[in-house]
Amino acid sequence: MREETGYQVRLVRKLGVDVIIIPSRGRVSAGEGPLAGVRHVYQAVTTGGGLRHETDGSTDLAHCADEIAALSTVELVDIARRMACMPDTGDRPTGDLVEHKPDVSV
Repeated sequence: MREETGYQVRLVRKLGVDVIIIPSRGRVSAGEGPLAGVRHVYQAVTTGGGLRHETDGSTDLAHCADEIAALSTVELVDIARRMACMPDTGDRPTGDLVEHKPDVSV
């Protein structure tokens, strides 16, 4: 499978599911009612390819895993690191517009 960073990867295991609820007033595009996002998080190993910045996508820049702690990242990075039993990159407030509901049944 190809990953948005340019790597080819093989999925190892599903780490978990994170549900994010964004009230209508916090949505980027207008809409009625809250928006629910279900994010499935997987652990993968690199099998090929090379690190590159994503083009025409949601990720601005690609970095090696050991550089994450020094970066400003979205809260999903810390959520995924906790799921993988890795240290958080730091305490970042999630704000009052987003509610996370981790799925413990996975």
